[in-house]
Amino acid sequence: MKDMANIGFADLYADQLLSFRIHGVDLDFIEEMEELGFLDLSADDLLSFRIHHINTSFMGDMGELGLDSLSPDQSLRLRIYDIDVRYRDKMQRHGLSNFTPDRLVAMKILRINGMFIKEMKGANLDDIDMRDLLRDRSGNRGNYRNNYDDEILEALYDVIEDIVKM
Repeated sequence: MKDMANIGFADLYADQLLSFRIHGVDLDFIEEMEELGFLDLSADDLLSFRIHHINTSFMGDMGELGLDSLSPDQSLRLRIYDIDVRYRDKMQRHGLSNFTPDRLVAMKILRINGMFIKEMKGANLDDIDMRDLLRDRSGNRGNYRNNYDDEILEALYDVIEDIVKM
């Protein structure tokens, strides 16, 4: 408790301290995150990073993708959606490019594959109901706008637009 208080986490609740202990959020891990450029992570962010294995190795992989200076949210999304060099290479073979963090996540959400690209190529964007497409491709039957923030929604639209123009 004293160590955490000394580095700015004096107001942690008992359950947060217990979660830190269970998941291995310790001074070394916090220092590793700071060395990666994540200077102001909240207690919840630190736990999420530890649980999802955001670490030096993962961030090195993201560097190989050309994705530097990621926000905490972007880092978590990329990890949760299992974005890696193999996935990027697969998307390149399908003719896609411009790999931003949000576009890569959008491609995963849409479950883009060769068949999907073939179906979408040359389609008329005016005939595509994005709500239905997202519902069908992502498997989400609820209100999709509540599940994706504006950046991801914009990336979803952009990816579809790029495929249609192929």
